[in-house]
Amino acid sequence: MANHAICIGINEYEREKRWDSLSWAMNDARKVRDFLAEKEKFDNIFYFADDAEPISILGRIYRAKPTHNNLIHFFTEFFEDVQFGDRDNIWFFFSGHGIVQNGEDYLMPCDGSVRAIERTALSVREITQYLRQSGVENIVLFLDACRNVYRDGKGYFGRDTIKGIVTFYSCQPGRISYEIDAIEQGSFTYALLESLQIPGSECATVERLDNRLRDRVKALNQQFDKPE
Repeated sequence: MANHAICIGINEYEREKRWDSLSWAMNDARKVRDFLAEKEKFDNIFYFADDAEPISILGRIYRAKPTHNNLIHFFTEFFEDVQFGDRDNIWFFFSGHGIVQNGEDYLMPCDGSVRAIERTALSVREITQYLRQSGVENIVLFLDACRNVYRDGKGYFGRDTIKGIVTFYSCQPGRISYEIDAIEQGSFTYALLESLQIPGSECATVERLDNRLRDRVKALNQQFDKPE
């Protein structure tokens, strides 16, 4: 059994001036990467961010700047070339902007364009197809993105259930995922890493982790004068 993780953090959006750049998304992804490497002993961790070094897999080099082409190239070849065991674990972490168009969820890479979402953004459905292609039974998604952004005035990010994959969203439907300057992270990712380090059984199951995150994220937002 092996553990694999993909961590993506995007602060700067090159083509979308209408969106404010994020301050701590890259730091969120970096801290998740470091935690999984040091505490959880993950075998393979692939980190995509503005400051990320190129990734080497089976002698191939992948650029790690989180552009649409770089990410699609990685997903396409990685899940075709690497052999997985059915008892392996894959964690997928994303901190950045999410958006909905025509009822479909998208994660925005650093060069994504709202005017060309289907050509420049990453469909969550497509990402989960790549993850399932591995044959791994244990897949967990952590999506730290606002859920109030839509292109066509319909729905909200994360409306569709991703069947067969455990998915944690950073906020409730229609709400904003907040960054907190005082802790240099988003409140969700801070609470996630804090919760995963609690010894014992308090966060040992998906349900217990979910329950703690619901309370802890709300408390952090209140503590630092953010809406719940």
